[in-house]
Amino acid sequence: MVVNGGSRSRRRRCRTAVAASLAFLTVTAGLLGTTAAQAPASAQPMRIIAGWFMSNAAVAGIVANAAVIGEVSPFWFDARSRAAGLVIVPKPAAGDAATRAGIRDQLRAAGILVLPSIVDATPARTMASTLADPAARAAHIASIVSLVLAEGYDGIDIDYEQFAFADGRASWPTTQPVWTAFVVELAAALHAQGKLLSITTPPSGTRISDYWVYNWPGIAADIDRLRIMTYEYSTTRPGPIAPLGWTTEALRYAVSVVPASKVAVGIPTYGRDWLTATTGTCPVGPEAAAAQVSRRVWRSNEAWATIATLRANPAVSMPEPTTDPTHGERTVTYTQTLTGALADGTPAQCTLQRTAWWVDQAGYLARVALVGQFGLRGTAVWTLGNEEAGTLAALAASAAPPGGGTQGGASAGGVAVTFTAARTTSAGTDLTVPVTATLNGAPLPGYPLSAQVRRPGSGEQWTQAVTATTGADGIARLPVRVSAPVALRIVSPGTATAAALQTEPVMVSVDRAARLRARSSEVRPGRGIVLRGAVTPAAGGRVSGAPPMLQERRAGGWRDVDAVAVDGAGRFTLTIPSPAPGLHRYRVRVDRAEGWGAATSQVVRVTVGP
Repeated sequence: MVVNGGSRSRRRRCRTAVAASLAFLTVTAGLLGTTAAQAPASAQPMRIIAGWFMSNAAVAGIVANAAVIGEVSPFWFDARSRAAGLVIVPKPAAGDAATRAGIRDQLRAAGILVLPSIVDATPARTMASTLADPAARAAHIASIVSLVLAEGYDGIDIDYEQFAFADGRASWPTTQPVWTAFVVELAAALHAQGKLLSITTPPSGTRISDYWVYNWPGIAADIDRLRIMTYEYSTTRPGPIAPLGWTTEALRYAVSVVPASKVAVGIPTYGRDWLTATTGTCPVGPEAAAAQVSRRVWRSNEAWATIATLRANPAVSMPEPTTDPTHGERTVTYTQTLTGALADGTPAQCTLQRTAWWVDQAGYLARVALVGQFGLRGTAVWTLGNEEAGTLAALAASAAPPGGGTQGGASAGGVAVTFTAARTTSAGTDLTVPVTATLNGAPLPGYPLSAQVRRPGSGEQWTQAVTATTGADGIARLPVRVSAPVALRIVSPGTATAAALQTEPVMVSVDRAARLRARSSEVRPGRGIVLRGAVTPAAGGRVSGAPPMLQERRAGGWRDVDAVAVDGAGRFTLTIPSPAPGLHRYRVRVDRAEGWGAATSQVVRVTVGP
């Protein structure tokens, strides 16, 4: 039996050689921000919203592709350990503050948001120890916020991987709660300044990769973006870089615990070429040594040129590369014969067998399709500029609507109006709805528009949310506050020369979040386990749809324990009397309801025993 009561409000490896040369990019699936850079006109294609770049020389290419790039994360900063504590240090390639400001302004002028990345460059266990110290954690958060404000960025991307890859899994139970506290506190500090928080992590919830230390359910309500590094699947041995099945498995878990509108799926724009076998005795010398490297990176934009160079070598025997439909990647196995001499002049010859895998344009677009399948915010591409030539043009030419967005429109008397709205968003969001008006195919300036909404329980009553007039480009961006699921439509009374019209409504759903924590992680036998948490949004002591359910992990699966009663703000306290000795794992789950998303809390672990 669970006792419900009231409560008071309370609050794979590390990327090494590849990271040294690659960058990160994300393709949006929705229009979930409040800035123009996050809200392209509905006539535009799916946009790329985030990009890691390590070389400032990449900026020209980013600006040239601003039609599909909406947000970048320069790989500019390290968190490093000093005697006085953690400090944030610019990487040498970042340039000085004036250089960074110039790049920031150039990107902003192209309508691109800037959220630089901070990487954990501390020794093993250092970051975890810092986050475990409330004073040191607060100082680190203050330094991050200070950096964002001082250099005028739109937010920050946190890419802390040491505690996942260097500290050892035995440390995760201790690290997870302090990491969660850090993210929640950093998000609050950034949001208070109108800034965004992006978190980049390896995958969780798959049979191969389950980096649960990042506690996706526990940070879901606080972060603005979750970028999943769904790549680096095969590293030491030949194989796909990001097999589609594994990627899909990671996404299926991600959207069960994090609002899909915040999730970006990783797409690699690189591959590897592995040495798999050597027969004979290989000669010595620089060329022979280079050919025998056990593993080398192939950038997708250089793959076909590399293949052409190899096939032009008479010592290389290489068939046509093939596409693996299961994994969605290109692959080829080939041989190269090396002829020469040993150090003493003795003739030598060997044959090398090598296998390469990489993601080409077709593989890239296959992963973009996952955005629509799961209703994601977008894709996270590692790395900007390394995609196969023509990939971004193919993306820009795509007529498919964004995976996390929904489109509407109407036409009358030569006037056509189209708009795009997020398919799902968070409660309290100022949703930016871009609307495009044309007259006989040309931009229609000065055309009056209004966004109207119909809220649940209002019958057929429509409420005017905001009005605007199209600019010289025929575009207006309408901010609509969303606190509950709504039907949305665009109407216009017309003008003396342009007809009135009214679009069909589209639905905008609202995500929910669930939180859970234990009063103590250790309980003596005979004592009850006390759990506290909240499900939001909630009002009037109820959560739309079925009530939240407390679940316990038993026999390899999650079992329902009891329904959870919440107060007017969605908070609850649960007491589990006299639990059996041993480890108990709990979570709270709220199912999807009409217009409302599902949510799952973080897993809480409590040990009952002496």
